[in-house]
Amino acid sequence: MVARMKHIARLIVPSLLLVLFAACSAEDADKETVKEIPVEAIVATDLPEADLVSTAKKQYEQGLYSVAVRSFEALANAFPLGPYAEFARIKMGDCQYKLTNYEEAATTFENFAKNYPSATSRPYALLMAARSLQIDYNGIGTDTEPLERSKALYTTLITEYPDSIFANTAKVFRREAVATMAETERYIAEYYKKQGN
Repeated sequence: MVARMKHIARLIVPSLLLVLFAACSAEDADKETVKEIPVEAIVATDLPEADLVSTAKKQYEQGLYSVAVRSFEALANAFPLGPYAEFARIKMGDCQYKLTNYEEAATTFENFAKNYPSATSRPYALLMAARSLQIDYNGIGTDTEPLERSKALYTTLITEYPDSIFANTAKVFRREAVATMAETERYIAEYYKKQGN
């Protein structure tokens, strides 16, 4: 009887495995395959402005930030006086921020705030520049210059745009930056105290 059970098991197990593998391969056939985007398809500057905007937005919405930043840059450079130039510059900074390229994002947002002083997006640009610098700070014991710049940008936002929807957020982040700067100064003072200086 045991021999008969082993014989049946030898027949059933391979059949079940065959069915299982067939089901898995059928499931894989339903999935979309991920394809690499050809470099020449990433940024086509010869497109009309509306098509460039549409393409860049789609790339951003799909989370293709490294591709989208190039598309927004192409849009801003191809149509510097167009209606989407400001939008493209802001989205470039957003892409860099999403990619955790905080130093680049800060520069992009700071340049936007400087070059578009009357833009309605300027408070957002100031907030994002300051936040990028604050996040980019390497920690206690390192140069506090990013925090100092961050604090200055938060202060600019708070004083120039007190009624902005970003002002309260800037106040919270500014307090964090000031606290971190104070903590850094305490750390440095304790270090030199231990050294006997």
